[in-house]
Amino acid sequence: MKPPKLPSLRALQVFASFGRTLSVTQTAQELGVTSGAVSQQLKVLEEQTGRALFNRQGRGIFLLPGAEAYHKQICEGFETLAQAQHILDRLEDTADISISALPSLLSRWLNPVLSTYQDHHQDLSLRLDSTHKEPERHLLSTTFRLTYGANADTFPYRRHLFQDAVFPVCAPAFLSQFPSASDPAQMAQLPLLHTDWGPAHRDLPSWGDWFSHCAVDPGTLPKGATYSLSSLTLEAAIAGKGIALAQTSFVARDLQSGRLIRLSEAQIQMPQPYFICWGEGAMQSTNARDLLDWITSAAREFD
Repeated sequence: MKPPKLPSLRALQVFASFGRTLSVTQTAQELGVTSGAVSQQLKVLEEQTGRALFNRQGRGIFLLPGAEAYHKQICEGFETLAQAQHILDRLEDTADISISALPSLLSRWLNPVLSTYQDHHQDLSLRLDSTHKEPERHLLSTTFRLTYGANADTFPYRRHLFQDAVFPVCAPAFLSQFPSASDPAQMAQLPLLHTDWGPAHRDLPSWGDWFSHCAVDPGTLPKGATYSLSSLTLEAAIAGKGIALAQTSFVARDLQSGRLIRLSEAQIQMPQPYFICWGEGAMQSTNARDLLDWITSAAREFD
């Protein structure tokens, strides 16, 4: 079958920009051309497609309803072209790996894992981005994204890391001061440290959930310090400020070193697992493949 004859790439580029702005002037500014050149290319597109795509009212130009679906497909086509170019560009820089991760996951778990990896790969250049904001879904400028739960569904590829659990911890000095801290029935009367997970994660475990899991009615929980990052909550616990609900992966090294003490074997599993995600072209890099295997291997300890 003979392929269809396509309009000029320049006309399609103008159409893609105009369809977003619906302004000849803004399109001209975006593309660095004159308004007359934009109008001319829109006219060329209609001539080359043999269809009316615009409704001209006075000095205004608007997309006809049927042209909206066409515009969407054209924009997706340009996005695909951009992805292809990015993949080609990244082939020239396979030694540089960028990782975006949730802040506490990065500081409390991933960073120590990467430190060990870099001891054996000192020529590898890594860039780390600690952020709650999810990167664009194709991960064009990021090699890997470590995220939680359904957020991973956005990205082209993903691999399960681990599904964490939480339990209470405190500093040794705090337990010496409050020996009853290991008793769930007494724990509710002591300073408790809280993490505000944010409105997007209301289902994550709280102190109320943990006491309910232990079949303890804590009554009205005392108001304590609340932190926006679980890493900050744990730092407060290490400083002896109170008891924190800790994730297994976040405190493994603190428990091993004695900086923190686990107060109960009772624990609650996190509702969803953590994932490592990547986009098209990432696995063309030997360094990226090796690092992915290293990270997922390290994650098995907590799964």
